[in-house]
Amino acid sequence: MTKAGTIGFRVPSRASLSKTVLAFMLLLMPAWSQPLHQGAQTSAGRFFLDESKLLLLDQKGQLKKLPEGLGDKNRIYERLYQPTDKWENAFVAVAPDLVLVVKDDTATPLWPQLEVDEKEKKPVRDVVPWGDALVVRQNDSIKLVSPTGEVEGYDTDGIIYGPYALDSQRLCLVLKNGTYVVFTGQSLESPEPQPYPFSSQDVQATPSADRLLLWSKKSKEFLLVDESAMAPLTTNPRDALGLKNGGFVLNHGLWFEFLTPGRGRRQFRSPVVFNEKMKLADASFFEDQGILHTLFSYEDQGIFNMGFRLSGETSGGNLGKEEIQTVLTAASQDSHLTFLVTETVLNEVMVDRHGNVVKNLETGEDSTYKVKGHAIYLLNQMNTWQNVVIEPRSRLVGPVQIVRDRLIYATQTEPPNRPGESREFNHRYPYPKVVIHAVNASTGRPAWTLDLPRGEAPAAARLPDDEWPLLAKDGPVLFTTEDNRLSALDPVSGEVQWTSESLPLDDSRPAMIRWDNSLGLVATNRTTRNLLLFGLNGQLQKKVMLNELFNSQRTLNLIGVVVICLALIVYIYLAGKKKLFIRRIAGLEALDEAVGRATEMGKPVLYVTGLADVDDIQTLAALSILSHVAKKTAEYDTSILATTSRAVTFSAAQEVVRDAFTIAGRPEAFSLESVRYISDDQFGYAAGVDGLMVREEPAANFYMGKFYAESLIFAETGYATGAIQIAGTAQANQLPFFVAACDYTLIGEELFAASAYLSGDPLQVGSLRGQDVGKAIVMITLVLVSLDVTYASITGGPPLLHNLYEFIGVKFS
Repeated sequence: MTKAGTIGFRVPSRASLSKTVLAFMLLLMPAWSQPLHQGAQTSAGRFFLDESKLLLLDQKGQLKKLPEGLGDKNRIYERLYQPTDKWENAFVAVAPDLVLVVKDDTATPLWPQLEVDEKEKKPVRDVVPWGDALVVRQNDSIKLVSPTGEVEGYDTDGIIYGPYALDSQRLCLVLKNGTYVVFTGQSLESPEPQPYPFSSQDVQATPSADRLLLWSKKSKEFLLVDESAMAPLTTNPRDALGLKNGGFVLNHGLWFEFLTPGRGRRQFRSPVVFNEKMKLADASFFEDQGILHTLFSYEDQGIFNMGFRLSGETSGGNLGKEEIQTVLTAASQDSHLTFLVTETVLNEVMVDRHGNVVKNLETGEDSTYKVKGHAIYLLNQMNTWQNVVIEPRSRLVGPVQIVRDRLIYATQTEPPNRPGESREFNHRYPYPKVVIHAVNASTGRPAWTLDLPRGEAPAAARLPDDEWPLLAKDGPVLFTTEDNRLSALDPVSGEVQWTSESLPLDDSRPAMIRWDNSLGLVATNRTTRNLLLFGLNGQLQKKVMLNELFNSQRTLNLIGVVVICLALIVYIYLAGKKKLFIRRIAGLEALDEAVGRATEMGKPVLYVTGLADVDDIQTLAALSILSHVAKKTAEYDTSILATTSRAVTFSAAQEVVRDAFTIAGRPEAFSLESVRYISDDQFGYAAGVDGLMVREEPAANFYMGKFYAESLIFAETGYATGAIQIAGTAQANQLPFFVAACDYTLIGEELFAASAYLSGDPLQVGSLRGQDVGKAIVMITLVLVSLDVTYASITGGPPLLHNLYEFIGVKFS
């Protein structure tokens, strides 16, 4: 079953020198990953996470890295917690192996030393807000952190589940000794453990809004924590699901059991389609006006809807052929409308932008593709789903979220593809435009549509996944435009309130960090990384560079590049003074022999350049060897047939052969028929080359470049025609076939060394020798470091070269 797309919302009322130099330049550019959207504010300034580093922008606008001198400088921070307004001068920073309480600009670890959980590799397992405090679990102990930074601890013999914050006053732990503990009053003072009536090896815990259900798959019993125990179950449940209204649903296979928020129990027969293979997590459950609703997809029947009344009456049916991909429900006591947003799928014939129908090369039939759209349903007073919006060609992009009484979502509309009709293609904006829509959450009617011109429209690649970023708690909604600006959108009216100046952004999603009176945006492009500080009115207040000019973590890379560059320069100089030794390569030595044999027999030479285009290094190496072979054929007055599978490679090969004939002094002997484009289809190209072999019977075959499954087809056909064959490729999985069926084979790097080997050019020969020296240095370094680290592990002391390792930024533990 294809996992489908449904979002149900319960609405609240609110190898040369040049290459080496290029590599050296790239090393100087900073490298980073997507930062987290996390920030906290104290009297010391604004804290935030960037590339998993904890940074502080102090009141003077200076950027600092925290915590200074605490632990490993490469520690990765994952999240900041500052749950309520009472955390004015403190917050909690969490890393996999460390939890810090940060007060002003000082940081204190919760645990001086942490024991690594070998199974999970993350000793910090849970961080749970509890009222104004934070509860942090590390293995079998928990810590309670208050807004003032005070820490209270509680140790156990083993925790199975938890901590669960049932409400602002109750916190529950389920323990391995067959008991559970409920803390009250936002304190970890030891309460009396309470037993549960089944084995600790079989206990299951399912939380809901403010309750916790403990149940067993074997003993047919369950218990609501901190409430009176209820009667045993009649059968063993398969799984359970907590609802946002405080109720629970238990799945018994062919029937459901609903534990209501008011401690009631109801049983409902499952529809036939909800079989034993399905889990409750595959469906969306919510209660509305005394009816328990469930939405789920079943094979190719689309979305199935069932309503269970507490009186025992059921209703429902199919909504349509939509597919469910995600299910999200939201409910509260004040909810009055329920929306369902789904994704639809259309199968259409594929047409290119010139109006030609695209055919399937294997079957010969018209190719089809899926066009995604969306539909919105409203649960009306009759408890049936009423269609509000349907757009079969507009697919959902970004989050679907309720912001200030508006259901806001974004779409991209696929242009119609009609056979025989060409369509325009915008090279600057190749993707469909993003349009933002809103539905009135109070009435269920469309509220507004924001369809901006190209450039001002939101950039699809930068839309968030989970929720729209807000400039403040009450809006507006923020998005980045296609022309690299930041815009603020009023969610109620749908008007753009302000748009910033152009920002230094690339195609990645920028991080937006919200503080009380400002917004931070991490703007990234190819060479710079900046924190841009905006006010609530959209004015740029400050710009701070985040990336360092020199990346100290890549010191070893820099040393390696400098050493290799020096080796290249030295050997290029020496190659210009004298002839340097290069190891004999049998396949290249046989090139002249192969062309001479073709000349004696009066037959042509066949040269195959492989399947890759000229942007592949193997194709460039193949064209370099082609120049030498074509020059020899021109000197010997032998015809050559060069075949290509790519249009650009065909043009390049023509010029290479033409220049070779000119250099040989016989430009008039060059024929356009010497270079042929056959097909860009893999086996169509193989069939065309094989046909040439059989018809022309070349005396020498050269296979140079990138090859796939057609390699053995070429080699076997050439062997059958009696040609001498020389092959070369860096494709390791194709080398066995060439070795088995060809007379000579260039293996791996021999293909790339061929140009220097054949031409004897000092620049190329010096580069080749310099790279060999670089490889030798790397191999010697690996052996020495391996021996040093092995010695350290045997003796239990530090490596002999530990000071050198520290200098270049390498850590050994």
